[in-house]
Amino acid sequence: MIAHTPNLAGAVCVDPATRNLFDAAAGVCTTAVLQEAAWACGRCPALTACRLWVEGLPPARRPRGVVGGLVIASRTGRVVA
Repeated sequence: MIAHTPNLAGAVCVDPATRNLFDAAAGVCTTAVLQEAAWACGRCPALTACRLWVEGLPPARRPRGVVGGLVIASRTGRVVA
């Protein structure tokens, strides 16, 4: 879990049934994993709060993977999709 995250009640990324998808998306993974995580994230009830949180972080502090409906590809926090 990332420090200082907002309370994202109902978020699909913290649900035990789907959490592994987002863990994989944050590491080395395939395009298919990123697409599946982005699809699930885009339908998450916490999407708006999560997106506001991640966009408020300095780019270098953004977590990698699919966060707030965005694909963040590197440690620089660069959004790729």
